[in-house]
Amino acid sequence: MSVELISLAGILLGVCTLIFLAFRGYPIFVIGSVASVIVLLFSGMNVLDALLGTYMDSFSEYISNYFFIFLLSSIFGRMMGKTGAAQSIAYKTSRLIRKKSNEKNHKFLVVMSLVIINMVLTLGGVSLFVVVFTVVEIAKELFEEFDVPWKMYTCGVLGSSSFTSTMVPGNPAIINIIPTNYLGTNTMAAPLLGMICAVVTFLLGSLYILLETKKNTKNQEGFYPTGQKIKEAALEKVTFAEQPLVKCLIPSIVLILVLNVFSASAVIALTAACFVKIVLFYKELFPNLAEVFKMGGENAMSAIVSICAAVGFGSVVASVPGYQLVINSLDSIPGPAILQLVLSFNVISAVTGSSSGGASIAFSTLGDHFTDLGLSPQVIHRVGVMSSNGLDSLPHSGAIFNTLNITRLTHKQAYKNYFMLTVVLETGMSLFAGILTLFGIV
Repeated sequence: MSVELISLAGILLGVCTLIFLAFRGYPIFVIGSVASVIVLLFSGMNVLDALLGTYMDSFSEYISNYFFIFLLSSIFGRMMGKTGAAQSIAYKTSRLIRKKSNEKNHKFLVVMSLVIINMVLTLGGVSLFVVVFTVVEIAKELFEEFDVPWKMYTCGVLGSSSFTSTMVPGNPAIINIIPTNYLGTNTMAAPLLGMICAVVTFLLGSLYILLETKKNTKNQEGFYPTGQKIKEAALEKVTFAEQPLVKCLIPSIVLILVLNVFSASAVIALTAACFVKIVLFYKELFPNLAEVFKMGGENAMSAIVSICAAVGFGSVVASVPGYQLVINSLDSIPGPAILQLVLSFNVISAVTGSSSGGASIAFSTLGDHFTDLGLSPQVIHRVGVMSSNGLDSLPHSGAIFNTLNITRLTHKQAYKNYFMLTVVLETGMSLFAGILTLFGIV
């Protein structure tokens, strides 16, 4: 057996180990290095040199490139929660559902309200890692009131990390910012292509949710038993004075305008949004500003270290002969170059279990390759981020573990919704986007 095939076997074993240990509850910053050792041993490389070199170089490079974005995003999200702005947005949305409590499809409306709340918050610049902490208590109240199976909470992913972060042009999600560092594009890349895919994704995802809620009703499924643990959990309750909707949305509007209209960097845009937030909500923030910065910093470090560990593992994989065997085989895939892009970005994200981690590796190692094949940077940007957000949601994804842990759900109870709305729908949409580019839609 050739060195490349043995190395490839090591990659597969490393990924399997990553998934197995993730299921056992081990943190990614531990199992990432363990899986890296397996890959390196099978490839016949010096383990210590590679861990201190390849692994830590990519680990530290990711922090160097994106730390302030994570930090400011987390602080901004914490401000949204501490001032009651995020809760005001969520409660105003949920109030519409309560007004329609006699509707035939009220379970569908309840789940879709969670999707809309997540969509507004993530498009407004609140990190996915922060959103779940903000809305889980509100969602619990709604789901219990209308007797919606708690396992349906994970359908909210349609609004938090689906089309909002990868397809809507100009959105401030980290995955939409990453390719700008490698391709010279901006967050508005391929706007028509992105919006078409966003609308189709929202409609198909909503159809799936409608069918699932109808099935819940037919099977007489209610909030329990999947809601038993969240009902018993002592969740943090935030007391707040409800704020005017326009006032709550102004900082997010500033963020999007500075990022896209004024073409400023994400760091400047987030800084401006935080400053506006402090000015508008100074009475609520000044007594708690130290706590906001403290918790925002801790949340940012937790999130970015987890992703860095996934990036480190991915960079180790990218450095071994087995990976080169896979990359070299891309040229043998029948069909256009855009198909190669979709498949390769999905595979890399599947290995890392992280969309942003996978995207960082894919754009850095393959961006020039696809440019040389004649694909425009705009297409590589938009289709690349979409493709990074499909197979990243396999069961070992750190983001999934984080959400399931907070919501007191298990993979067995709630992973199906992730699989259908991210793995199946997102992967299918990345292929659909690739087809659209063949007809010149960008």
